[in-house]
Amino acid sequence: MNDKAAEIARLLLDKQSNSLSDADSEILNTWLNQSEANRQLASSVAESDYLLQQLQAYDSIIIPSHETITGHEDRQELRSIPRSSRIRIWIRYAAAIIILSAFSLLLWKRTETSSIVSEKYAEIDNIYPTQSKATITLEDGRTLLLDQEESAIVIDQRKIAYADGSPLVDVEKSKNRSTWMTLATPIGSTYHIILSDGTKVWLNASSSLRYPDHFEGNQRLVELSGEAYFEVSKDPNKPFKVRSSRQEIQVLGTQFNVAAYADEQVWRTTLVEGSVKVSNSRSGRQQTLSPSQQAVVKNDEIIRQQVDVDTEISWKSGKFSFDNKSFDQIMKEMGRWYGFEVIYETEKPQNRMMGDAFRTDNLRAVLRFLNNSGIHYRMEKSDSGKQRLVISKRKEVTP
Repeated sequence: MNDKAAEIARLLLDKQSNSLSDADSEILNTWLNQSEANRQLASSVAESDYLLQQLQAYDSIIIPSHETITGHEDRQELRSIPRSSRIRIWIRYAAAIIILSAFSLLLWKRTETSSIVSEKYAEIDNIYPTQSKATITLEDGRTLLLDQEESAIVIDQRKIAYADGSPLVDVEKSKNRSTWMTLATPIGSTYHIILSDGTKVWLNASSSLRYPDHFEGNQRLVELSGEAYFEVSKDPNKPFKVRSSRQEIQVLGTQFNVAAYADEQVWRTTLVEGSVKVSNSRSGRQQTLSPSQQAVVKNDEIIRQQVDVDTEISWKSGKFSFDNKSFDQIMKEMGRWYGFEVIYETEKPQNRMMGDAFRTDNLRAVLRFLNNSGIHYRMEKSDSGKQRLVISKRKEVTP
């Protein structure tokens, strides 16, 4: 223990025995006011179970021999002190040793914890969105990796090309029907596609869109799992439909966002402009939306509500928006982007969050809102190596 630590330990001992002078009290208070960590350290020393047990063992304390503690002159002086007073002196010696030991141990633990925090900082600092590539799976089973540097892919009846005209693959044309294919985005990736009718679709992370090379018949049908933003080209004679396992959306020409992840109990369709009709596939119930309205599908129900559009489509501009979203919804959004699963050791927090964050940030920067909300967590890896964010019952080391 260095001289400063020894001095603080002595002051804590004097405070414990109510013998702290005014000058020393000022020194101790200055140290306590320097940081919350110092105050916690002092509190831990004062409340140490070991210290209290030892100080309370007054009747059973074993007094060491004079020679083990003092020199010859001190021994002569001690012999002249009554036994009861000598006992109190030995108790004070014992208390001093105990406090010094406890203080040293706690100081070491704090240093060790700081090291752990630094390691966790570094660990979480290194978690960025994955750089996995989106894919297209053709009807014949071939899977193509897409260039993330390209702005979009364009579909027509003959070929798939990037938006700059660079060819990706020729499409084998069937004489009797259109050819279906699937665009899929992995964790931490989005992609933009322009369908054969000119409809533009932005696909969020962990999502897939199944679509034809051209639209036949009296409708334009695509199938979505996950989340996507649509700008639908107008065609009054051929309505555009987005089908998911629990709902169907019908439009003529409009802009809207659909969040229909299979692991979510609630699916949301948010209208930006135009008009859409959303149907619950299970119950057949319907809602027609106006701009800034959202249809929420859950079980057999479908409700309509007003929302802030910018919050609902913030992902399209590269941001997380936490405003008025449930904790569970935010965690799932972040998990799909950074590639972690969420484990709850306690009940799911009911906090409603505010604010936003950039999706290009590392995970530590985005998770700051947890600390600000008093929610404790830790990062760990499963046996398979998958990152897990554990929402814990007790306070953890949180960056």
